[in-house]
Amino acid sequence: MPKIFYILFIVIIIIGVLFFISYFAFNIYEVKIQLNESNESPNEFEVRLIPLNSFGWEIGFRHVDFAVTVLEGEDAVDKIIENKNSFKLKLNRRDQQIKLLVKSKYSLFENIIEIPINTEEK
Repeated sequence: MPKIFYILFIVIIIIGVLFFISYFAFNIYEVKIQLNESNESPNEFEVRLIPLNSFGWEIGFRHVDFAVTVLEGEDAVDKIIENKNSFKLKLNRRDQQIKLLVKSKYSLFENIIEIPINTEEK
């Protein structure tokens, strides 16, 4: 009888650990947004949406559904190319303020991204 008790106890511990790992390590709790300027062109940007778990660690294999809306400077935006967890933004020009609204199912609030104005003289 004690051998069955130990086996049952170990199985319950393993199930508890697996539940803990699946619930806290693999669920998306927040989305961090990262804006990167392209090295190839000053008018191209890549915006990454990074899913984070409850520990604040990146979950690389999860997909984030999102929607992008241009709030300001719509005439300066040429294309928005969406990928799995990122999108590329191609601009016609950078002489005016550009604001993007990014909505995600996992974000607590809507995120507003401001593209900096290019102040370099030509």
